[in-house]
Amino acid sequence: PVTLYRSSDSVSKTEFSRLSVEPRCLVVIGADSTSLASTSEEQRKRKTENKRGMMNIARGVVQSVDDTKIVVRVTPQEKRQILREHETAKVERSTLKLRLDRDDVQTGLGTTRQNLVNLLTG
Repeated sequence: PVTLYRSSDSVSKTEFSRLSVEPRCLVVIGADSTSLASTSEEQRKRKTENKRGMMNIARGVVQSVDDTKIVVRVTPQEKRQILREHETAKVERSTLKLRLDRDDVQTGLGTTRQNLVNLLTG
């Protein structure tokens, strides 16, 4: 699993347990564009060129949520991808900021798929 904590300089102070992310919901972990803010113009340009189309780093399932952290279960490959992003940020002397979004598309497709199965078999 991957444990995500709120950045100390985050504008939002809402406790994680009050958000619409709950255990067993599908989520997408992505690189937040604000992570580019602390880099030089040249680094930002190179990073933007390298990341084109790669905002989403991993998909997972929320295991637990409390006021200060969210634990997400991801595949080993996706965990390695997150660690690579973290190492890249350290080399470039910037902070890796991730964002967590509900994966409503996958949830909606799952519901649609189940409804089709029920319609065709029922």
